[in-house]
Amino acid sequence: MTLEQRLRDDLEGAMRKGDKVRRSAIRMVMAG
Repeated sequence: MTLEQRLRDDLEGAMRKGDKVRRSAIRMVMAG
C-alpha cells in the first residue's frame, strides 16, 4: 500500500469517525 493510498484511507475513515479526527488527518495531509 502506497502512502497516498494510506492517506486516502485515513481521510475516508476520519470522515466517518467525525470532525476531531478529520481535522487532524487534514492537518497531516497539509503538512505533507
